[in-house]
Amino acid sequence: QNKTKIIAQLSVRLPCVSLVAAPFHRGEQVEKMISSFQTNFTAMCLVSLLVGVFLNYNTVSASVTRRRREIGILRSLGATRTEVGILFFAEAVLLGILGSALGVLAGLFLARMLVGTVSETISSLYVLIQVRQISVTSWMFAVAFGIGMISMIAGAWLPAPHAARMDPI
Repeated sequence: QNKTKIIAQLSVRLPCVSLVAAPFHRGEQVEKMISSFQTNFTAMCLVSLLVGVFLNYNTVSASVTRRRREIGILRSLGATRTEVGILFFAEAVLLGILGSALGVLAGLFLARMLVGTVSETISSLYVLIQVRQISVTSWMFAVAFGIGMISMIAGAWLPAPHAARMDPI
Protein backbone atom coordinates (compact mmCIF):
# COMPACT_ATOMS: atom_id res chain seq x y z
CA GLN A 1 0.00 0.00 0.00
CA ASN A 2 2.69 2.46 1.08
CA LYS A 3 4.88 1.44 -1.86
CA THR A 4 2.19 2.20 -4.45
CA LYS A 5 1.54 5.57 -2.79
CA ILE A 6 5.24 6.50 -3.07
CA ILE A 7 5.38 5.33 -6.66
CA ALA A 8 2.32 7.46 -7.50
CA GLN A 9 3.85 10.55 -5.84
CA LEU A 10 7.15 10.10 -7.64
CA SER A 11 5.43 9.52 -10.97
CA VAL A 12 3.65 12.87 -10.66
CA ARG A 13 6.88 14.77 -9.90
CA LEU A 14 9.08 13.15 -12.55
CA PRO A 15 8.91 13.80 -16.31
CA CYS A 16 6.39 11.68 -18.20
CA VAL A 17 9.14 9.63 -19.89
CA SER A 18 10.34 8.34 -16.50
CA LEU A 19 9.35 4.95 -15.19
CA VAL A 20 9.02 4.45 -11.46
CA ALA A 21 9.19 0.88 -10.19
CA ALA A 22 10.15 -1.05 -7.09
CA PRO A 23 13.84 -2.07 -6.84
CA PHE A 24 13.14 -5.79 -7.24
CA HIS A 25 11.89 -5.08 -10.79
CA ARG A 26 15.32 -3.67 -11.62
CA GLY A 27 16.93 -6.88 -10.37
CA GLU A 28 14.72 -8.95 -12.65
CA GLN A 29 15.63 -6.74 -15.60
CA VAL A 30 19.34 -7.04 -14.85
CA GLU A 31 19.03 -10.82 -14.57
CA LYS A 32 17.29 -10.96 -17.95
CA MET A 33 19.95 -8.77 -19.58
CA ILE A 34 22.83 -10.77 -18.13
CA SER A 35 21.07 -13.98 -19.16
CA SER A 36 20.89 -12.73 -22.75
CA PHE A 37 24.58 -11.74 -22.58
CA GLN A 38 25.38 -15.27 -21.41
CA THR A 39 23.21 -16.75 -24.18
CA ASN A 40 25.21 -14.73 -26.73
CA PHE A 41 28.45 -16.09 -25.29
CA THR A 42 27.08 -19.63 -25.45
CA ALA A 43 26.04 -19.14 -29.09
CA MET A 44 29.52 -17.85 -29.98
CA CYS A 45 31.08 -20.86 -28.23
CA LEU A 46 28.88 -23.27 -30.18
CA VAL A 47 29.77 -21.57 -33.47
CA SER A 48 33.48 -21.79 -32.65
CA LEU A 49 33.02 -25.46 -31.74
CA LEU A 50 31.37 -26.08 -35.12
CA VAL A 51 34.29 -24.32 -36.83
CA GLY A 52 36.65 -26.56 -34.85
CA VAL A 53 34.88 -29.70 -36.02
CA PHE A 54 35.11 -28.45 -39.61
CA LEU A 55 38.84 -27.75 -39.21
CA ASN A 56 39.35 -31.21 -37.72
CA TYR A 57 37.48 -32.74 -40.65
CA ASN A 58 39.66 -30.83 -43.12
CA THR A 59 42.85 -31.86 -41.29
CA VAL A 60 42.01 -35.56 -41.34
CA SER A 61 40.76 -35.35 -44.95
CA ALA A 62 44.01 -33.70 -46.03
CA SER A 63 45.96 -36.37 -44.17
CA VAL A 64 44.03 -39.13 -45.99
CA THR A 65 44.61 -37.44 -49.35
CA ARG A 66 48.31 -36.89 -48.66
CA ARG A 67 48.81 -40.49 -47.60
CA ARG A 68 47.03 -42.22 -50.45
CA ARG A 69 50.20 -43.98 -51.51
CA GLU A 70 50.99 -45.18 -47.99
CA ILE A 71 47.43 -46.44 -47.56
CA GLY A 72 47.78 -48.39 -50.82
CA ILE A 73 51.07 -49.89 -49.64
CA LEU A 74 49.56 -50.87 -46.28
CA ARG A 75 46.57 -52.48 -47.99
CA SER A 76 48.87 -54.31 -50.45
CA LEU A 77 50.90 -55.69 -47.55
CA GLY A 78 47.76 -57.15 -46.01
CA ALA A 79 46.39 -54.44 -43.72
CA THR A 80 42.62 -54.73 -43.48
CA ARG A 81 40.22 -51.88 -44.06
CA THR A 82 39.45 -51.89 -40.35
CA GLU A 83 43.13 -51.56 -39.44
CA VAL A 84 43.60 -48.60 -41.79
CA GLY A 85 40.51 -46.92 -40.35
CA ILE A 86 41.76 -47.55 -36.81
CA LEU A 87 45.11 -45.96 -37.71
CA PHE A 88 43.41 -42.74 -38.77
CA PHE A 89 41.08 -42.75 -35.77
CA ALA A 90 44.06 -43.34 -33.46
CA GLU A 91 45.87 -40.41 -35.06
CA ALA A 92 42.77 -38.27 -34.56
CA VAL A 93 42.56 -39.32 -30.91
CA LEU A 94 46.22 -38.44 -30.31
CA LEU A 95 45.78 -35.08 -32.01
CA GLY A 96 42.58 -34.60 -30.02
CA ILE A 97 44.38 -35.25 -26.73
CA LEU A 98 47.13 -32.78 -27.59
CA GLY A 99 44.75 -30.19 -29.01
CA SER A 100 42.26 -30.49 -26.14
CA ALA A 101 44.98 -30.15 -23.51
CA LEU A 102 46.43 -27.10 -25.25
CA GLY A 103 42.93 -25.68 -25.75
CA VAL A 104 42.07 -26.02 -22.05
CA LEU A 105 45.30 -24.29 -21.04
CA ALA A 106 44.86 -21.55 -23.66
CA GLY A 107 41.23 -21.06 -22.58
CA LEU A 108 42.28 -20.65 -18.95
CA PHE A 109 44.98 -18.18 -19.95
CA LEU A 110 42.56 -16.15 -22.10
CA ALA A 111 39.87 -16.19 -19.41
CA ARG A 112 42.33 -14.80 -16.87
CA MET A 113 43.51 -12.16 -19.32
CA LEU A 114 40.04 -11.05 -20.45
CA VAL A 115 38.01 -11.23 -17.23
CA GLY A 116 38.54 -7.49 -16.64
CA THR A 117 37.44 -6.58 -20.16
CA VAL A 118 34.26 -8.66 -19.94
CA SER A 119 33.55 -7.20 -16.51
CA GLU A 120 33.87 -3.67 -17.91
CA THR A 121 31.57 -4.53 -20.82
CA ILE A 122 28.87 -5.86 -18.51
CA SER A 123 29.30 -2.82 -16.24
CA SER A 124 28.98 -0.36 -19.11
CA LEU A 125 26.02 -2.12 -20.76
CA TYR A 126 24.01 -3.67 -17.94
CA VAL A 127 24.90 -3.31 -14.28
CA LEU A 128 27.93 -2.20 -12.31
CA ILE A 129 30.05 -5.23 -11.41
CA GLN A 130 33.69 -5.74 -10.67
CA VAL A 131 35.25 -9.14 -11.31
CA ARG A 132 38.97 -9.55 -10.85
CA GLN A 133 39.43 -13.31 -10.84
CA ILE A 134 37.84 -16.44 -12.23
CA SER A 135 36.83 -19.61 -10.46
CA VAL A 136 37.60 -22.85 -12.26
CA THR A 137 36.94 -26.35 -10.98
CA SER A 138 38.43 -29.65 -12.09
CA TRP A 139 35.13 -30.82 -13.62
CA MET A 140 35.20 -27.74 -15.90
CA PHE A 141 38.59 -28.85 -17.19
CA ALA A 142 37.25 -32.38 -17.69
CA VAL A 143 34.17 -31.18 -19.60
CA ALA A 144 36.25 -28.84 -21.80
CA PHE A 145 38.73 -31.63 -22.52
CA GLY A 146 35.88 -34.04 -23.31
CA ILE A 147 34.22 -31.58 -25.68
CA GLY A 148 37.56 -31.12 -27.46
CA MET A 149 37.92 -34.87 -27.86
CA ILE A 150 34.36 -35.25 -29.11
CA SER A 151 34.90 -32.50 -31.69
CA MET A 152 38.06 -34.19 -32.94
CA ILE A 153 36.38 -37.58 -33.24
CA ALA A 154 33.38 -35.97 -34.95
CA GLY A 155 35.74 -34.32 -37.42
CA ALA A 156 37.47 -37.64 -38.16
CA TRP A 157 34.22 -39.60 -38.46
CA LEU A 158 33.91 -39.35 -42.26
CA PRO A 159 37.53 -39.17 -43.52
CA ALA A 160 38.83 -42.20 -41.55
CA PRO A 161 36.34 -44.68 -43.05
CA HIS A 162 37.06 -43.13 -46.46
CA ALA A 163 40.74 -44.02 -45.96
CA ALA A 164 39.76 -47.54 -44.99
CA ARG A 165 37.68 -48.00 -48.16
CA MET A 166 40.55 -47.05 -50.50
CA ASP A 167 41.66 -49.74 -52.93
CA PRO A 168 45.28 -50.85 -52.64
CA ILE A 169 45.76 -50.04 -56.33
